[in-house]
Amino acid sequence: MNRIPEFLVHFLEDSAPTQVSESPIGSYLWEDDPLAVTEAKIALITEEAKSFGAQVALAEEIYTGSFTSIKSTMIMLRERGMGVDLLIITTRYGLIPGDRVVEQYAPDPRKLSSGEFVNKLSEGIGQALEKYRTFIIIVSTDYALALAKALGKNGSLALRPVQSRVFVVSGSKGAEVLRNAFSPIARQVTTYTKPGVARITNNARRAILNALATSPDFSGPG
Repeated sequence: MNRIPEFLVHFLEDSAPTQVSESPIGSYLWEDDPLAVTEAKIALITEEAKSFGAQVALAEEIYTGSFTSIKSTMIMLRERGMGVDLLIITTRYGLIPGDRVVEQYAPDPRKLSSGEFVNKLSEGIGQALEKYRTFIIIVSTDYALALAKALGKNGSLALRPVQSRVFVVSGSKGAEVLRNAFSPIARQVTTYTKPGVARITNNARRAILNALATSPDFSGPG
């Protein structure tokens, strides 16, 4: 039986997810920069936000507003020895890693429904599903709908289900469409409802940390 690490004891408060779906089954991420080999087991996927400060900076440093709560979750996971990579859905660059250098720009949500954007996102998420064991997805409803379309666009995913565990934090509609999109290909999908902007609630963060700490899949970085 797995023993819960001491550093997570204070997180073990009851926090029931909106819904847990068990599956009956147990390329490019960004232009000119293929997804590098990584030891991280967790992909934290979120969306772009307003940018500020330097005209050119790392993606994870240039966004502000609700993005700060996502960044704090990433830091918290890393401080607890969990190998995690940040991936960001952007209307300008596609799906990019948090450590990619980008220029300051204004997000354009109108692009989320374009065929070109969905195709690019489909390629990115397909590659990510091959690289990571666990996904924490924190997005608003509009970005959740785009991600669900991208998953549906990649027909090859249905032919090769992955043994991934997926946690989704989104509005009620966003959580529902992503649960439906991931359920046929993932081992387990757990959803938490958070209306409005992409931000994780304290209860959802505690529940996800608890689930990761007690999962037989989790063995720390490397």
